[in-house]
Amino acid sequence: LPPATYSASHPQFFPIVDGERYLDPRGWDWHPCFSASGLPEELARLAIEHFRAHAGDRCFSLAISDGAVHCECVACAAQEQGRRNSIGMRHVSEQFFRCLNRVAELVAPEFPDRLLGGLAYANLYDPPTDTPLHPNLLLFHTYDRHKWLHPELARSGHQISRAWAEACQHLAWYDYTFGASFPVPRIYFQQMAANYRFARDIGVQGIAAETCHNWAEAPKYYLLARLQWDPAVDVDTVLGEWYRLAVGPAAAPHLRDYYEYWEQLWSRRLIGSRAFSLTGQQWLPIQDDSCLDMVTVDDLQRSRQLLQQAVDAAGTDAEIARASLL
Repeated sequence: LPPATYSASHPQFFPIVDGERYLDPRGWDWHPCFSASGLPEELARLAIEHFRAHAGDRCFSLAISDGAVHCECVACAAQEQGRRNSIGMRHVSEQFFRCLNRVAELVAPEFPDRLLGGLAYANLYDPPTDTPLHPNLLLFHTYDRHKWLHPELARSGHQISRAWAEACQHLAWYDYTFGASFPVPRIYFQQMAANYRFARDIGVQGIAAETCHNWAEAPKYYLLARLQWDPAVDVDTVLGEWYRLAVGPAAAPHLRDYYEYWEQLWSRRLIGSRAFSLTGQQWLPIQDDSCLDMVTVDDLQRSRQLLQQAVDAAGTDAEIARASLL
């Protein structure tokens, strides 16, 4: 809904913020007024035009942005009722999904087999309480499920995941598996496997894993890819395969010990770190070095020793090059 197109013709689409109509948003952080008259009809028109022009596309995205600017009009406030969701943000799910349901109803007669995609994210983290979701909605529920290593967060996370699975016929996950933004390898092999097996058990249909190119964590992404196809794979077998292929059979045990060392650190010490919180925090902090409070000089020295042992034991030139890169 670009402002240049809609601000003059459909000003009601734009949110009320601090008592003013937000007609000239400069950035990406705003959202339309989901209670606005005519908004579902316009979104449905855009979706129908897209499907007519792109016969091979199965889904049209109506996802929210990455920002927290939402409408404060009387109609939206009446649906929110001052509620906060499970991660402490304004609960916008009621008005958003009423709007999206109406869009789906208008699109379905011409395109009954197409989906409308979105993110169950931030202000939409909790499912709506009184709005059954249209069967043509596809939603990616977002959270950093590494944090499920804490029993309390695992319980609450499983509970809300099951609630979404009951509410949405096409449920997917958006996960945060990145590690390149951290100054040390972020490894949680077993927790990742447990998460994806739970996803299989509750009927999650797809996973998007936000990540970054990071050779230092290469076995994590190899395992991630294998788990996404088959959550039942044996973690140690898959990782052992990667270690042998990367640095050779003689050096592989040193690489295994290195990554298991960091997995224990990220599994046992993380909960006591400034990087971890039981409230809010959809993802672990990537803009700072707070996780370093759980790392000691001994950890770094031991890690360097294990990596050097892998280099020394590697056989072929290619294996030595890979071990040296690590």
